[in-house]
Amino acid sequence: MGNAYFNLANGHFSHFSTVCRHSFDAQALREYFTQQGSSIVRCPSTGCNKRWSLRECKPDPELARKAKIDERRRGQATANVEEVEEVIE
Repeated sequence: MGNAYFNLANGHFSHFSTVCRHSFDAQALREYFTQQGSSIVRCPSTGCNKRWSLRECKPDPELARKAKIDERRRGQATANVEEVEEVIE
């Protein structure tokens, strides 16, 4: 399991497990279940031993909103750095 499975700011809708409340990228969850080859898996969050199915995951629109805000902030920060570099050159 790599971190690519749990990227919340990649434009995919975030979901959370109703069993343990950990949040994940919806597409990454589908890939994780496919990779595991089972309809019930252990939570991929480090240290969590709860087991659940994809049906026990629900959309998390609040987390998706926060991820989009963070993505916009990071984009603005990158733009600001590029502007400073242009002025210095």
